[in-house]
Amino acid sequence: MAEHEIRLSGKHAVIALVVLACIVGYRLVSVGKHVDDPELLKQIEQLLRSDYYPDQVAALTAAQAAGDAARMSALADDIVNSGLDIRAVNTSYPLFDFSMPRDVVVRVTYSVGGLSGEPRTRYYLFRQGALGDWRYQRDSGAVWYYLNFT
Repeated sequence: MAEHEIRLSGKHAVIALVVLACIVGYRLVSVGKHVDDPELLKQIEQLLRSDYYPDQVAALTAAQAAGDAARMSALADDIVNSGLDIRAVNTSYPLFDFSMPRDVVVRVTYSVGGLSGEPRTRYYLFRQGALGDWRYQRDSGAVWYYLNFT
């Protein structure tokens, strides 16, 4: 395997450091923006509830398919009162993608069991459309949250 060496000195080193500092600075600015979008919050809540309350969600889906409004209301009340607390929703926008739609990594800090529950963190990949709509793509991770270069 060939070995390559890059040597920068003088003004070329300064230019390289300035470019690197700009990229790192932009990355820090584009990570961690708090989001209060109701549509995104609704989808995140649905994802979390379906992870932690699959039986209730399955029963709610069955009641909805059957058209049983009273059962749907009772099940919805049980799910709502279950103690899921979303504490923070932060986003990581792609570093070099300025077009729409774009893939956004969302970090959710939440607890199950109300405020007394241990805080947990999940990462999701959403596609944000030009009209402000959000579409769940898949689960993601912390590495993709901090290094979102797509």
